[in-house]
Amino acid sequence: LAALLLTACASVVGPTSTPTLPPAIQSTSPPTETPWPSPTPEPETLRPSSPTPEPTAPSSTKICSPLRDHAVEKLPDYVSHPFRESETSNKELGHHGVDFSYFRKDGVGPIIEGVPIQAVMDGFVAALGFNRRPYGNMILIETPYALLPPEIIDFYALASHQSLYHLYSHMLEPPSHSIAAEVNCGDELGLVGNTGFSGNPHLHLELRRGPSGVVFPQMVFYDTVATQEQMDAYQRWRTSGEFLMFDPMSLFIFASS
Repeated sequence: LAALLLTACASVVGPTSTPTLPPAIQSTSPPTETPWPSPTPEPETLRPSSPTPEPTAPSSTKICSPLRDHAVEKLPDYVSHPFRESETSNKELGHHGVDFSYFRKDGVGPIIEGVPIQAVMDGFVAALGFNRRPYGNMILIETPYALLPPEIIDFYALASHQSLYHLYSHMLEPPSHSIAAEVNCGDELGLVGNTGFSGNPHLHLELRRGPSGVVFPQMVFYDTVATQEQMDAYQRWRTSGEFLMFDPMSLFIFASS
């Protein structure tokens, strides 16, 4: 069990109303993570600690690569562990996001550690993590409805009170941003690292639809000193069903179309 916990990245099943997405993009590279074990209690509903600033005007369709100097069209080449929904009732299984890393054979070859991580869309900081399990150093960005173009709103079936949230984890260093800070597409968020439940350097990226204006406390679980508030925040994001997950690779079709 200890070995499983130290190498894992996990998964959630959202409601059955998930819109049809393109097939998951597979990779010939071996997976970097295995699922985390299931937490026990379902989360309590948390009230946002502060509202997200209202955007002033809608933006154009702009999607950026999460990795600097890695073209969106080439991202499938770096997928080491694709998105996968749980095939059981255990909402913590599967793989909730997509992992990006470099293929290495027998430990030989370049490593992705230190590559700058970029915001994939405009938005505002909704959560931060500081080397706590399971996400390690992480940052969560909210892209509100008003900043999204009609084609993305339709594709993810967003209502006007909802936003898209994108989470970047296992970063090398703690995030330097602050809650509610404005972030633009392509802004540097940190560096690829190996913190939290991670067996090798990689970027774990998650994408979810959820209610607008939510600001999370630190999402901490699998940690004997995690507070109830931190565990509730993790479960609200991961397993409550309030935040519906999507394959992050589906977002990049808009950048290459």
